[in-house]
Amino acid sequence: MTRQTTKKDWIDSSIGLGMIAGCLVGILAALFINPSIMVFTIPPGSAIGLLVGIVIQAIYGSHNQHDK
Repeated sequence: MTRQTTKKDWIDSSIGLGMIAGCLVGILAALFINPSIMVFTIPPGSAIGLLVGIVIQAIYGSHNQHDK
């Protein structure tokens, strides 16, 4: 059974993907600036990723509801 990835699947997973991307940005920023501040860069990175994921879901989720 094959499963096609639809646009709705990406929108539904945008919050989790945003948090993962934010954590990666926080880790990379800490590695380039100072590795000892990694504890202080990962939580803001994931919080910003969470915010971006919620905004993406709110914008594109409302467009999909009107298309039905």
